[in-house]
Amino acid sequence: MFILSLYGLLLVLTYGWTAEALGDTSCKPFNTAFPSGSVGPDSLFRAISPQETYETCDDGLAMYLLKPEGHVKRTGNVNDKIGQGATINSTQLCVHGKLSFQVTAPTVSGVVTAIILIGSDSLDEIDVELLGGDPTHRSTNVFVFLPGEKEPMYNKYNSVERVDGSIAEKHTYFIDYNSDRIVWGVDDKVVRTLTKEQAGERYPNHCLRIQCGIWDASEHEGTSEWARGPIDWSQQPEKIPAYLHNVHFALMGIV
Repeated sequence: MFILSLYGLLLVLTYGWTAEALGDTSCKPFNTAFPSGSVGPDSLFRAISPQETYETCDDGLAMYLLKPEGHVKRTGNVNDKIGQGATINSTQLCVHGKLSFQVTAPTVSGVVTAIILIGSDSLDEIDVELLGGDPTHRSTNVFVFLPGEKEPMYNKYNSVERVDGSIAEKHTYFIDYNSDRIVWGVDDKVVRTLTKEQAGERYPNHCLRIQCGIWDASEHEGTSEWARGPIDWSQQPEKIPAYLHNVHFALMGIV
């Protein structure tokens, strides 16, 4: 989820947030359904987007994409304004483990719901992205910045896998990763494996934290085309919700 990655890098450059500054870097297993108070400065999860973009509720963590103010003008496949979405980070970093998360995502073209693992300093990244314009599939990806690069190699390790039913239904996705391979799955089924041998120097090798969010892909031509955008805000409510019902993290995940 490269848009959120850039936001994370901006926070590092602006506020000096490093791995240590984000919180407890010791890796511990956990399970949460996001009860009241579970997202905050002293909690396992911390929001880096405005308070109106998220809330805890009976369904878990509601993440909102807010409608832009005023008239939104479309030119080709892009909009002149984009909505602001939720971005929530975990405050611990782990070198390996199994992350499982249950999500329902909106089926609005141009909207991306994403749960990723990302380094706070290195920006190594392992993604699961749900495109509202392609509700029967999910996208998985890996990004690694090499020394001297200003941006990662796009689409080198991207893959698209089918989801039974729709992303608007509850599904449990997982990322099981260690120093040798990354395994992605949905509803207890393995759908993709990437090995260190296959990725070579572009295999993630830093501590990673969880980042979840919802974002508007309508700003740039290529991104908007990928997300089946732009969003037609004239047909949308003031906020578009995605729900992260629960998150489970286990050390040394085994599939």
